[in-house]
Amino acid sequence: MQADEQFIEEEIPMRFPKASSEASFFRNGGRFMNKQRNYKARVEGYTRIVDSSNSDLSYIELGRLYLEKEGKVYNGFTTDREVGINILSGIVKLEVTTAAGEVYRFERVGNRMNVFEGAPEMIYIPINSKYTFTVLKGPFDAAVYSAPSSLDCIPRVVSCGEVESKKTGVLNWSRIVRQGIGDSVEAHRLILGETLNPSGNWSGYPPHKHDEYYPPFEKPSEEIYWFHFDRPEGFAFLRLYTNEDAKDPFDETYLLKDGDIVTIKRGYHCIAVAPGYRMLYLFCLAGDFRGYGAWRDDPKHAWIRGAETIIKGDRE
Repeated sequence: MQADEQFIEEEIPMRFPKASSEASFFRNGGRFMNKQRNYKARVEGYTRIVDSSNSDLSYIELGRLYLEKEGKVYNGFTTDREVGINILSGIVKLEVTTAAGEVYRFERVGNRMNVFEGAPEMIYIPINSKYTFTVLKGPFDAAVYSAPSSLDCIPRVVSCGEVESKKTGVLNWSRIVRQGIGDSVEAHRLILGETLNPSGNWSGYPPHKHDEYYPPFEKPSEEIYWFHFDRPEGFAFLRLYTNEDAKDPFDETYLLKDGDIVTIKRGYHCIAVAPGYRMLYLFCLAGDFRGYGAWRDDPKHAWIRGAETIIKGDRE
């Protein structure tokens, strides 16, 4: 993502020691522990947060675009990377000029002022496209993802009504998964969505992974999470692990706080949020084989899928 002279792109310097797992963590405050850093800073313009130079990811880059007030304008260019945007707050007007010179105008994009106010609106911008945001209602705050692409397609705005929302799981591992840029949007690699967890519930459960080519059930995709809680003191735990007989095995658990960003290259993973706090985390997947749901559950816990079916049947 390239910015014009109107805003200076600010890179957050992050260099970390080698960790045993295939995850990177980002946490605020300037202290580093287990590759953790929380990112809540709101810097005017575009700030790159995660890329291949400071994480284990090969495809996904994540940045934040923040424009405080009505009337602010931001110009960007996608280069050879497709861009997916999840709007966290604010309303903007968007104009996109594609590589072919076609102009697309979207007069009003955005529908919430914080991530707990309902389903998001999302934007897909193809490679070699110029785009301009003009703030209609601020602050405009957005997660900006990109990945290498060779696909020449059209830009899309996915309205909140078009976002696919699905309740998955049952009992204390139920949650709402919202998929904005998925199978219904033409893209090369990117898949974007978010998951809303009720107080005290598990997410990504049973533990699952997507780091091997095992069609049709599993295809390798790297992933990045960005965590938000409805109260600043909210927290959760994430377990990330491999099979004991895997090459370079690991089994680690991490404390997650508001603003934490997690990248996952390999391993089974699942999350549990503390009682009393709702959690919403943004997710992005990218790999050589695009398709949401191409993962495998940990065989030790896969029986829970069958239990879900029985419980759902008893309740109908």
